[in-house]
Amino acid sequence: MAEIADRYDPSIVESRWYREWEERGLFGADPASPKPPYCIVIPPPNVTGSLHWGHALNNTLQDILIRYKRMDGYNALWVPGTDHASIAVHVLLERQLAAEGKTRHDIGREAFLERAWRWKEESGGTIIRQLKRLGASCDWSRERFTMDPGLSRAVRETFVRLFEEGLIYQDDYIVNWCPSCQTVLSDLEVEREERDTDFVYIKYGPLVLGTVRPETKLGDTAVAVHPKDKRYAKYVGKTLEVPSVEGTITLRVIADSAVDPKFGTGVIKVTPGHDPVDFEIGRRHNLPTRTVIGFDGRMTAEAGKYAGLDRFEARKRIVEDMQQLGGCPPFDTEFIRKDGTRCAVWSPNFSPTLNEKASLRKFLRGWFGRDLTSAELGDFDTETLIGKPAQLVVVHEHKEGKTYANIVACTPDKSKEPLNPSGKYIRFKDRPTNGEGRTSNVEGKNGNGGSSSCL
Repeated sequence: MAEIADRYDPSIVESRWYREWEERGLFGADPASPKPPYCIVIPPPNVTGSLHWGHALNNTLQDILIRYKRMDGYNALWVPGTDHASIAVHVLLERQLAAEGKTRHDIGREAFLERAWRWKEESGGTIIRQLKRLGASCDWSRERFTMDPGLSRAVRETFVRLFEEGLIYQDDYIVNWCPSCQTVLSDLEVEREERDTDFVYIKYGPLVLGTVRPETKLGDTAVAVHPKDKRYAKYVGKTLEVPSVEGTITLRVIADSAVDPKFGTGVIKVTPGHDPVDFEIGRRHNLPTRTVIGFDGRMTAEAGKYAGLDRFEARKRIVEDMQQLGGCPPFDTEFIRKDGTRCAVWSPNFSPTLNEKASLRKFLRGWFGRDLTSAELGDFDTETLIGKPAQLVVVHEHKEGKTYANIVACTPDKSKEPLNPSGKYIRFKDRPTNGEGRTSNVEGKNGNGGSSSCL
């Protein structure tokens, strides 16, 4: 006689009965059944990972409804499936390739797609097994994936019909674009944070305004003030002749309630092509739109002599050029705390991996204005950065009347621990900094149009 266990083991009982329910077809629905229909299409979980507590709760509630309707005499159908989460899968595969020292361009489109489908089968299979382990009474013979040919065709057909009926339209709009992922991101895939940055004052004829993105000056199409700001009422409606880095430009002064009269000088530059607030102001006042930063994060042909420069390099160049014109005096700067964004698809502490030592050298050269000597690098181990996602952070230190810039490489999981073996900062004396004793981030690439500590 078999010994009776001293405690209940649900894994044995549940797996046995679930397997029998499946084999007997108890979860299926009959299209020819005379019973009243009842159907739920499962909100498809993404194939990028495993189920979590939210999935467990959501699917339990659906299962309760389906089982209740079955027992109540309905022809109940619960359609299962998984979602593609293409952007997240794309980034995940990019990371896998980076760990191998490769990029998607190295292996080609077909091989990359093959990897994507292979990942879908592996991860999607895990999710389906988890759903079955939960006891979900789905009709598994009808399992679907959002990129299946039938579903893809249905999506295209739906959008074409909506367009033909005038219910959707195509137009220009400000979106979250990531130069690293090379795609648009939803608001859920963008993380907002505060960071220290320079607030640069620039002269626009008789007006002075402040900005944290001087490089977008090349896309300005107006200057705006608040309608009730008496300080600037006499300028509203007038056209200013403004000496600029690309020659004299003509800008109209407009009044719009979106302007905060308490921020900076109460005057803002309007750049409809690169700011959501400015975009809406431009729509209200019929302003033209100039796109001066491209999809690759570099200045476009509309940026004139700055075309081809990385946006951060263009930022420095424009400030320097404006200073020479007398339109941006070197002391007319402040250090402020500003809301910024970063691409959450890469995750807060990740950045594209450094695959070549040349990338690191180029970055250091860009920050310090020259190639660094072996003596200056000291025991800083550049090799530890190769093939790893890492951050480069600059810490400003004030000592004996001089300001030094100290660079530290940080791993994603230890965001402030130096990678160099001795744990010491590397000190440089010839790079100007933003202030005494302040900490700021190196302007690197995190794919969001703002400054970041990620390289």
